[in-house]
Amino acid sequence: MKNGIRCGICNGFIHKNAMTIDHINRKQDGGKGNAENGQITHPYCNTTYKN
Repeated sequence: MKNGIRCGICNGFIHKNAMTIDHINRKQDGGKGNAENGQITHPYCNTTYKN
């Protein structure tokens, strides 16, 4: 499992059927809608408040 996909927020392993894409820099803060500003995350991590 060393090479498994990990969440960009909590660093936990992600199942292939349970992943979402999150902005690294929020759009409200000037983040772009391109691939460089995206990270793979758990659905739960992507829907909770982050600082």
